[in-house]
Amino acid sequence: MNKFVVTIFPDEKTAYEGFRALQELSEEGSISLFSNAVVLKDAEGTIEVKNVQTEGPLGTAIGAVLGGLVGLLAGSIGAVAGLASGVVAGGLYDLYNVGVSNTFVKSITDELSPGKAAVIAEVAEAWMTPLDTRMEALGGIV
Repeated sequence: MNKFVVTIFPDEKTAYEGFRALQELSEEGSISLFSNAVVLKDAEGTIEVKNVQTEGPLGTAIGAVLGGLVGLLAGSIGAVAGLASGVVAGGLYDLYNVGVSNTFVKSITDELSPGKAAVIAEVAEAWMTPLDTRMEALGGIV
């Protein structure tokens, strides 16, 4: 069963270490990694998506998750631009279509404060321990 995993890191450098760790876990067979991306939130609260990697049709759902999360995470900026309601409504619709709950989104928005970075991934894992252990060792919050 595929699921989305979000790991919040204290900074961009550590997020890239987490990004590489996911790829290593996939190469060693601990998880199946379909897609992943690094999301940054700068000191002003601007969201930037970097290093999006998808593999095949199973990886395409990450686009809806990233689009929805970025729209929701950037809410106040979108409101200033007068686009917040459309961005939020579209983001919620996209997230609902790929089965992402409000609780999941709220936990990300609570943890991804300015200056932090996240790795968002679509994975399949038979056992959660390898991924959780590796991310937590890097200082990430899964």
